[in-house]
Amino acid sequence: MKSGLGDLEIKAEKAKFLMRPKSYCALLLGGLSLLLLPTFFYFHSLRGLLNQYRRGEYLRITDFDLKVLETKKAIESFKIKGLNEELAYNYAVLVVKHATVFELDPLDVVSIIWQESGFNPQAISPTGDYGLMGINWYYVGRHRVKEREDLFNAEKNIRIGVEMLNFWRELSRKNTRKSDFIPFFFDHYNQGVLVQNESYSKTIMNIRQKLAVYQILIPNHSLVMESNNRTISP
Repeated sequence: MKSGLGDLEIKAEKAKFLMRPKSYCALLLGGLSLLLLPTFFYFHSLRGLLNQYRRGEYLRITDFDLKVLETKKAIESFKIKGLNEELAYNYAVLVVKHATVFELDPLDVVSIIWQESGFNPQAISPTGDYGLMGINWYYVGRHRVKEREDLFNAEKNIRIGVEMLNFWRELSRKNTRKSDFIPFFFDHYNQGVLVQNESYSKTIMNIRQKLAVYQILIPNHSLVMESNNRTISP
């Protein structure tokens, strides 16, 4: 009888020992879930903001000064060698100035400039694309300026590029059957009337989303403080 009770006690101790790791695992998993839950909700809300941004509704700033500063911050996020704060600011003014005329998102223009030239105003591609926004001399440039070298002028190049982007946007808006036409006018900007593939628009949208994340991380009050230190005229 005594040995029987001893066997039961030994089995009970073994059962407790076997249960302990599972209990510890459960507690550990419970603690991790509590830590991960806020992170999940944060990224879920961030995804919602990015989806809104893809539809062109993200950070609609009507004030010209703040829009310039937002664009300047986006340009500076690329960490371009040789591009100082003043030059980034000047590019931002030009982008916002011309994008505002057609109610285009300045960050669309910034994304295209980064893809086409990396903000090198002297860029020339093998296919004859010139300057910041990669204006093709044969199809567009020669109808807009007298000499190819004119496309190296930052303001002229951005103005022509924005006009062409708006042209393709309106054409896509009228002719596409898809509800989300935004990516398609980027492809037309790069390939003309006949779009062979959608790789260009995907590249631009990826750049644009990275800029969106960067903009989310910038406190609005810092833009306001910087705005008070500058006088901007469109």
